[in-house]
Amino acid sequence: MKTLLRSLGIVTIALALAPFGANAELSEDTHITRDDHTRLDIERATFDEFKRFYDAGYPPASVMLQGASLGMSLEDMVYLAVMSDPDRAAEFYATAVDLMPSLPGWVCRTGNVRDRYANYFTTEQLGSPASIRAIADEWFDNARVLAPFPDWKQNQAHVNASVSELAGLADASKYWYKPGGDRGSPIFVSLYRDIREIVVGGVDALRAAQQSGRSSVPVVVVYNHSFQRPLSRFGAEASVTEIANEFFDKRIEITAVPAWETGDFHMQASVADLMALVNTEVNRGVRQDKSTIERKISEHGGVVTAPLLVTLLRTGTGQVWIDSPATLEVANSMGVSEVPVTLFYQDIDRQPCGAPSACEAQICGAAKAAGGIVQCEADSGQ
Repeated sequence: MKTLLRSLGIVTIALALAPFGANAELSEDTHITRDDHTRLDIERATFDEFKRFYDAGYPPASVMLQGASLGMSLEDMVYLAVMSDPDRAAEFYATAVDLMPSLPGWVCRTGNVRDRYANYFTTEQLGSPASIRAIADEWFDNARVLAPFPDWKQNQAHVNASVSELAGLADASKYWYKPGGDRGSPIFVSLYRDIREIVVGGVDALRAAQQSGRSSVPVVVVYNHSFQRPLSRFGAEASVTEIANEFFDKRIEITAVPAWETGDFHMQASVADLMALVNTEVNRGVRQDKSTIERKISEHGGVVTAPLLVTLLRTGTGQVWIDSPATLEVANSMGVSEVPVTLFYQDIDRQPCGAPSACEAQICGAAKAAGGIVQCEADSGQ
């Protein structure tokens, strides 16, 4: 096994995480898992990415090691692999079992979710017109999600929903991010099951749709779990320190922004708060010319326009990293009081894996749920 890992090391590092075209048919939502937390739905681009690796002939072990580096469980990796090529189910299952002893314990989920890969429904079951309230109730009451998850960057959406219904659900006091620019559609609707809350994002885009007389708009549904919250739950005066402490102490996260790379951000954060929170001398990041940064801030009227990327690392007492310490330092020296920030969460304080036999059973179940025909070790005791 050690020889196998050494031989795959260069290949694994070389796998690039770039989105590919939405050319695969994914009939069910899947989820990235970490510890006993279920992550956000894997987008179709991620599925296509894994499929492309397999189709290009990368060894399954190499692709699965890449998945582990992304925080994916072995169960989810096998599910995606078998969905990409059901005829290789036995190979994928055997590879996962072979890799398991050499991977961190967290790659095996510590809990088991019954019917994990089957608890979905489709737009055909919604009726017409599609009701956002009905979609939300399926999640709140039955933990059922709408499939497949669309690649909204390719102009896909879950449903076309009524503008009047969305307007009735929208509340400017409830939010989880600020759009970085005018992207138009789709409208994002974020659902929080444990607090039964519906939060409509992009209120300005919705208002524009109303003013133009449109009767419906495309909607992408964002499903949240018990550790996720809308930013508005923290109040209008929330600080990054407060949000970080909630993550470090209770694992509470703010729902991810739709597209940080195009300028979506979570909040305007106090520069003084960030300066106290971030060790800019240690967290130097990429060296930047401070005079260039100062000129850009001055050209924009003393405002920092590009969001700073703030990573909260939950290990020990917690650490906070920032992508551009120089920007923060220059903003502070120029007397800028607030800067936009986008939050990212990393949690490496994971619970250990359960018994290997339990993990094998989960991997076997994932392979079968994805349509593979495989004889598993777990079957021998049945």
